[in-house]
Parts: sequence; C-alpha cells; structure tokens
Amino acid sequence: MEITPALPPELECAIFAYAALGRSATEIPVLFLVARRVKEWIEPFLLYRTVLLPTNSPEFEGDASPRISSDIFLDALATKPPSFFESVVRHLFIPQDAHTSNIGPILTVCRGVTTLFAGCNLRPHRELLAFNSLERLSIRLGELFPDTQPVNLLSPMFANITHLELLDTSPSGRFVNSVCEVVGRIAQLTHLAFNCVEFCAALPRYIRRSLRCVVLRHRWHDLRTPHDGGAALGHDARFVCVAGWAGYEADWLRGVNGGDDY
Repeated sequence: MEITPALPPELECAIFAYAALGRSATEIPVLFLVARRVKEWIEPFLLYRTVLLPTNSPEFEGDASPRISSDIFLDALATKPPSFFESVVRHLFIPQDAHTSNIGPILTVCRGVTTLFAGCNLRPHRELLAFNSLERLSIRLGELFPDTQPVNLLSPMFANITHLELLDTSPSGRFVNSVCEVVGRIAQLTHLAFNCVEFCAALPRYIRRSLRCVVLRHRWHDLRTPHDGGAALGHDARFVCVAGWAGYEADWLRGVNGGDDY
C-alpha cells in the first residue's frame, strides 16, 4: 500500500502561521484555499488578532503585519458569535479620529484584548472599566474620568496592567495629583509613559520601586529648561525622555507583533 507523506499537524500549522506573518489582512485569506484546516489555524489567531480602526495617519501604510480593518471586522460581526471575538482579538487600536459609531460595537465584543490604544473620547464607553485582561494600555484618562469624578485606577480594567501610557496633554493640577497618587497603587505596573511635563514634578512621591521605566514622550526636542519640571525625575535612573512623535502608530504595531517599540 502506498503511503502519502504527511507532516505532523503541529509542524504544518507552524509553517502556515509563519507564511501568514508576512502578509497583509487582504492576502492572508489566499492561504485558506490550501485546506480547511489552514483556515481554522490562521483565521482566529492571525487575521483577527490585531484590529485597527481607520485613521487619517499614513503611519500604517506599507506595513504588512497581520491585522484587520474595522470595516472587515464589522462585517464579520454579522456572521460570528461575540465569544469568537472575545477569545481571539488581542490588540485594538482606536485612533483619536476614529468614527464614534464604530467604537461601541467593537468594544462590546473585544473584552479579551490585552493591548489597547484608545486615543478617542471614551466618556460614552465606560464599559471599558470592566475589561480585566488588559496588560498594555494607552489612554486619555481625562476622557474616562472628568475633573468632577475621582480617578479610579483600582477597577478591574487596571488589575493586570504592566505598561500604562497617559495620552492626556493638558491636564489640570488636580487631575495630575489624583492620577499620580493612584498610579502608585497599580500592583503589576512596571512601565509608565506620559506625554506632558506636568506629571514630572508630582510622580516622584508616588512611583513604586517595582517600576522599571518611566518615559516622557514629548513633541519638543529640548526639555532641559527650568520650567519643564524634569528636574524632579532627572536623578532617577529609570527616567527616559523620548523627543518627537514621528512613527508612533507604526511603533505601536511593531510592538504588538513582538518587535521593539519605544
């Protein structure tokens, strides 16, 4: 009897997964034509792993990392159960200029995300506070917690956060002090980044010893002026200043795909 050579399923799966990593979301479905099992392997864990909402930024253009656009994702909502997306979507990018009508339906089914960039107004979407799988979060806390409300970083949303980036650009003094105080209570936090110098003076009183890196990401190239507040953190070896914003979106995408980000 003639025996047809066959690779072990685990090796075959790894080969197709590697092949898919170098293709865009529009090219990955071509691999599905090989066999049904290839579709079952690749679709959940590569095609839907990273979801990008539309943005006017050109940063993602030319990048071939596996990810899916919100248009394709919203179409898939009609054919797949919510549990599918909760189990497979791991990285979600919501830009500042995202269409607000898309945010709610996507957040509803993406409760299993571990990496979230939320540059938009999240005030209507407080269901985020119930997310408990987040590990890396970039967010405008002022949109989620207005000045009239206390900043609550002890909700399930922050329970497993290791990397937190504060996108707020013009916070009030009250907000800065409130945020710095509660940031020091996030048990798993190891990396903290922020985009405005107002946090520099208040943070040293609250940052934990377990914090490994504190990053100030700023538009200006020279922050060595007396008024910038940087002196308060200047003697802390964990403090890093990154000047400029070029390539931010591509940097984020590289990070969620296992590469080096800032």
